[in-house]
Amino acid sequence: MNLPVADNESPDPVPEIPENVLEGSAVDIELRRQAVDDAKLLAAAWIANSLRMLALGRRVLEADREPGHLEKIVLAAARTHFHTDQRGAGLSESDAINMIEWNFQLISRALSMSDSIFAYVDGETAVQNTRGYFGSEFKVPAYAYAVSSIAFTADFPGLGPKCRAAVIIHQLAHFIDARIRDIAGAKGAAYCSLDLASALFNVHCYPNFAINVSPPFLDDRFGMMRPEN
Repeated sequence: MNLPVADNESPDPVPEIPENVLEGSAVDIELRRQAVDDAKLLAAAWIANSLRMLALGRRVLEADREPGHLEKIVLAAARTHFHTDQRGAGLSESDAINMIEWNFQLISRALSMSDSIFAYVDGETAVQNTRGYFGSEFKVPAYAYAVSSIAFTADFPGLGPKCRAAVIIHQLAHFIDARIRDIAGAKGAAYCSLDLASALFNVHCYPNFAINVSPPFLDDRFGMMRPEN
């Protein structure tokens, strides 16, 4: 099966914001919008790959046949990130894959409506809206209100291209369901000890999985832990 070319090739980097550009100015907002638009291309490819690969995995499980190369990749990625081998009684692995696939369909739909969902906020607004959740010591390039909006701050253009795409998928996962939160980080013991029921609501599982099932099919995790990438 041919997958979109999303093999971690970075889109053209966003030009650095000149020092004399004022935050919140028309120029600043346009630079931010361009950074988001560029990142959307890679995010969309990762999401499309996720949907294609999940369909492959679901079909091979439903057919109860030996998986091929790509099917082995997606089943391994689903078990790594969504723990489809750690599911409740009465759920088949194909049921688990279907749940993940449904959420990625919602993410894809939300991205297609980004013109009406994405917003660009100044630093003061971002601080007011996020301090109670994040505190003041973290860089917050974007934040989401479930089924309402996703806001991008002046910190977003300074991220690396793969980080920006991962942040978009991260925020889209928050957007589709208020229960999807930062519950176990993007790696480590807590991440590895999740079961399906909890992994479905860990926001980090979505970009991690999407990257893993896109060429070159590496478990190479991008996001705010690697902001320069």
